[in-house]
Formats: sequence, C-alpha cells, structure tokens
Amino acid sequence: MENSIFGKVYVQGRKFIVGESSYHFDSPNNCYIRFDAWNSNRFPDFKPFTHTKYDPKNRVFIGLIDWTDQGGPEGESYWLYYMVFSEDFVTIERGHVTCDGKSVNDFSERLNYVNLTEVIKAEADAQEEEEEEEEEEEEEEEEDIPTKIPFKKIDRDVIIDYIGRINTADNISHFIAGVLISTDQVNTRIRKSFQGYVVRSVKLFRKEVIEKHGFIQFSNDVATMEVCGAAAALAFIQMHERHVDKRIANRVLSEGIKSLFNIKNSTQSDPIGSAIIKIVESYELDKGYPAAFRNTQLRLIGSNVNGGLMPNYIKIIVAHRFLLGEFIAAISPGLDVFFEKTMNDGNKLIDEILDARL
Repeated sequence: MENSIFGKVYVQGRKFIVGESSYHFDSPNNCYIRFDAWNSNRFPDFKPFTHTKYDPKNRVFIGLIDWTDQGGPEGESYWLYYMVFSEDFVTIERGHVTCDGKSVNDFSERLNYVNLTEVIKAEADAQEEEEEEEEEEEEEEEEDIPTKIPFKKIDRDVIIDYIGRINTADNISHFIAGVLISTDQVNTRIRKSFQGYVVRSVKLFRKEVIEKHGFIQFSNDVATMEVCGAAAALAFIQMHERHVDKRIANRVLSEGIKSLFNIKNSTQSDPIGSAIIKIVESYELDKGYPAAFRNTQLRLIGSNVNGGLMPNYIKIIVAHRFLLGEFIAAISPGLDVFFEKTMNDGNKLIDEILDARL
C-alpha cells in the first residue's frame, strides 16, 4: 500500500536493523514491535500493538503495548504510541511514546525511524553507484595500462664497433702471447682470451636475438653493456662451479674488463668498468644458469625501459610484471641459443684458465 503505513516496516536510524525495536504494520489488525535482534532477556521476541487506531487522512497511528501481564523492561505497565508519518511515508516525522502516563521519547528528537523499503532502496542505489564508479575506474585504468612493455628507442650504438675493432687486435695479441712463455705473457693471454670471449658473445647476441628474432630495441649501447655483463657473469659462474680460486676468478674478471674496454686504471674507478662489475654482481653465483637466464631477460627489459644502466630494476619490473609473459616467450628462443653457445665458449675459457694455473 503506497499511501498507507500498512505493509511497511520502520527501523531505527543509524543501524537500520530489523528486530531492534522495529515497527511492523502488516495490516490494520496485525501491528507489532520486534525485539528479537537485541538478544536480551529484558524483551520478548515481539509485542503486538493493541487498541490501535489509524487516521489515513492525517497519517496518524495510535497503539498500546501492554506490559501488565509480565511487566515492562523497567517495570512499566504500558507504552502508548502516538506516531505521525511523513507524507511520503518514508519516516515517522513526529509523535511520542508515553510510559505509564509519562512522555519518555519524542519522534522528532530522540527516536529516528525510517521505512525499511527506503533503506534497502537507498543501499541498493548506493551499491549500484559504487559499482558504476568502480567500473568507470577499471575502464580508466584499462585505458591507462599499456598492452606492451614501453620500450625506448635508444639511438647511441657505438660500443659494438669499438669492441669489434679490439677483437681484431686481440687475434694478433693472442698469437704473439702464444709464442712467449713468461708468466706475464700467460696472464696477458688469459686477459685476451676473456676479451675475445665477451666480444664473441656480444656478436652472437646481435645475430641470434636482434637479427634473427627482430628485437631491434636492443641495438644500442645500453643493451650491449648488459650483454657484456651477462657474458662476464656466465664465465664467473662457470669459474665458481669449477672451483677456480675466487681470487683468480676476480682477477680474471677485472683484468678481462680492463682489456675489453682499454681501461688504464683500476676497473672499479672507471665508469664503464664499475658498471660491468655491478651487472655481474646482480647475478647470483649459487643459483646456476636458470636464474642467470631469467636475470638477463629482466635486466634487458629494465635497462631499456629505464633508458640507462642501474644495479637493479626491481621497481620497473614490478610495475610491468603483467606484461612480461608475452615478451619473455618471444625472446627466449634467441636467448636460449645465445646462452648455450656462450656457455660452451665459456667452458673453453675456463679450461685455459685452469691449464694456466695462475
């Protein structure tokens, strides 16, 4: 009944819980208060209104709650209700409750009752509005999320030519060193062998990953430095696994990097040498090749998106973690060949180091 109190339930404001002294007007002959949600011995589950009257013109309800048979919560004999409903029947806008002749509560001040149907409707509307806002936010987020990793176009690409020329010189130096027999010349031969190993690895990466599989975003100095570091790290891992003395391994690494980039001072004091060392340090020696393979993939992504070298790219990788799967699947075949051939080449280098007994 739209223009009547009957068929409606009114609940207290704030919590809006049915059973916490909620008023139920099922029909003119069936009106009652529910107390069951209070879970208290002070109240029965419900109490019917008696001696009820309803004035539809003025929207006034009068009813009595009779406690004479059992006594009210505070020992009362009766509660007499006088309620005036709003024109839209959404609220009880005024009225009062009289307990044993004394006015206790006023509907315009202390008691705040709302039509349960309106509460449910308001909650549904609020939920619908919240869901719509969430959908809009999700749509906006989807529009903002790139579908592919935002690789940068890095133009500078001169290191590959530089180390290529060194490799030509290396062939001559390696031949000369092979003729000589002094310890210094043995050390020189090892350095040159390391240098040649790294150069071949860089060229192999260019062939298998860039030329054959089309990853042209790695045709730049940043990626070349990462590949140099990866090759050096693989050799370092192999030396570790084959129990090369750590001091010798560190010496081979340091001297090899100096020879590779024609560094005159210490490796650590040179910007390029220091950068390569930090790349190598990002590889975990005791985790083996699967971890090294994964680290190379992630470092190639991170350094390109960053536009330069860093010790690690954790924040970048985490930010793009949902976009990695497709890229990793695409680059893995070329990188597999690069790793397999580089490791075979690295084993020959380690054989030479072990034979030299530095």
